[in-house]
This record gives sequence, C-alpha cells and structure tokens, in this order.
Amino acid sequence: SHSAGNDGWDDDSIEDDDLATPVVVVEEEDDVDGDVGPTPLILTPAMMAALAAEAIPASLRWSRWKRIYSLGRDGDTFETMLTKCKGYKNTLLVV
Repeated sequence: SHSAGNDGWDDDSIEDDDLATPVVVVEEEDDVDGDVGPTPLILTPAMMAALAAEAIPASLRWSRWKRIYSLGRDGDTFETMLTKCKGYKNTLLVV
C-alpha cells in the first residue's frame, strides 16, 4: 500500500536502498524527575533519513541524532532550549 500520513510525508516512498545515509538516533535517557513519560519523536525514521539525504550537509550526514530539547520534557522557555543546545556544535531545529 502507498499512503501519506497527516504530516504530508509519504513514508512508503522512501526505501532503505534509496538512501546512502543511515540515521542513527541516540536513545534518550529517562526523565530525571520521573514526572514526564516518554516524549514522542516529531519525525519518523523515514523523515529523518530524507532530511539526512537531502538537507543535511555531506560532512554531517553520518552524525548521530540526539534530541537535546523537548518542549514536553524540558519546559517551554527559549532560555532552557538555548542552555540545552549550548554545548553542541551542530544542531537542527525541528518545529
């Protein structure tokens, strides 16, 4: 079957063999306080692979992906987002 989700991305149109760039997502640590459950990812693996293949500079395509900031997990302040991202050389903001 060939279907597009509500997000407009067609996960079925991207085959593993079409992408030379494997996307490795770093497993997230549990919430320190234990008051917030797992936060769902915004991008599907197919979306991440498409971004890596088509939008990420070649020098960064083999980097591991790690969610540094999550609105649901870390709160809604811009300052918190900047603080969390501060130590990373390369970041991708997904909204």
